[in-house]
Amino acid sequence: MFRGLIIMLVSALTLIGCSRSDERDNQLELLQAQIDEMQAIIAEKDAAIKRLTDELAERESEDSPLDEAKREVPWLDKLNVYTEWDKVVIRRHEHDPAAAIVDDPLFLESIKWLLHIKRAAIAEYPNGIQTDIESYLYELHEGDRQYVIRVVDRGVIEAGRDRWYWEVDPDIHLPGVAFMPRPPHVRHDGLIAKMAAAGAVRRGDQYVKFSSFRVQSRIAPLTEGRRLEEQPDDPGEMIERFTFYYYGEELVMDVYENHVKLSDATSEEWYEYEGAGVQFTVEAG
Repeated sequence: MFRGLIIMLVSALTLIGCSRSDERDNQLELLQAQIDEMQAIIAEKDAAIKRLTDELAERESEDSPLDEAKREVPWLDKLNVYTEWDKVVIRRHEHDPAAAIVDDPLFLESIKWLLHIKRAAIAEYPNGIQTDIESYLYELHEGDRQYVIRVVDRGVIEAGRDRWYWEVDPDIHLPGVAFMPRPPHVRHDGLIAKMAAAGAVRRGDQYVKFSSFRVQSRIAPLTEGRRLEEQPDDPGEMIERFTFYYYGEELVMDVYENHVKLSDATSEEWYEYEGAGVQFTVEAG
């Protein structure tokens, strides 16, 4: 009987061993099938990546409309290499008697960044988009050479040839707003409103910005200040001066520790604003 028990135990262990071996084989087969499936997916993705890479390289090798235009009119490239212009003359039309000559280096430094061509404009002008801005001519002078561009919309110029339109900085029209006469239909009442609509803001001898965002962010907090009937007795020393350029007018904002003074050629306004010396001199992000 004891011998029989031993035989039965050995047989049971053998069966268990076979069962475990079969289970292991099944697991290995499943893992191999999963590996094969993933390798097939990877191969498919690799092929797709190669196809897209080849297509990208082919398209990059093709000339853009701007590349073709620069071969025909090489001076267009001067807009994209940020040429240091000697002066810029701004007109509303070719024989405009109110032409403005801009030769201050701070203004010229800011203007050159507005001129960079991004790409050909898609819309067909002047019928494609009805613009809400005045059109301006900019004469760009470099030594004895000059080049003319026409601002036709926010962020769009005509340059190189008639009806060649290019996308540039959205604020490209602001030098015209800063220096040319105000159109009859444009009206802004009060110094704050004029400053908010200005074409440029200057911070002393540090910089000039042709930027609606920079202009408005500089003056906007003053709407929360308290306007005074007269100049305060002791506002302290002036901390900073900002000049806004609004259709040929120069509007000045003088910042004190807790006060702000606005002025133009004929009037001035005083405001009380706690912490003005910090609020109005910090640079927006």
